Amino acid sequence: MTTKVINTREEFENFYFYDKKYMTEDHYPTTYPCLATKEERDAGIAGSQVVHNIFYCPDEYDIKSFFAGLEKGLRI
Repeated sequence: MTTKVINTREEFENFYFYDKKYMTEDHYPTTYPCLATKEERDAGIAGSQVVHNIFYCPDEYDIKSFFAGLEKGLRI
């Protein structure tokens, strides 16, 4: 799994695994900064796929601490 703090739309486009022509507005984060993950999954006979997840920091938390804790938790 790959994680990255995304600060701009362009950073997300560079992080996105698939060809940009398949992206719609629904694929983009709604607020920045956010933490994006990219995870490759084996899909058996159909091949494999890459799943993108986007995490947002709640307003009441320090963004650096939240993302550091989330990143550690995802690696468990």
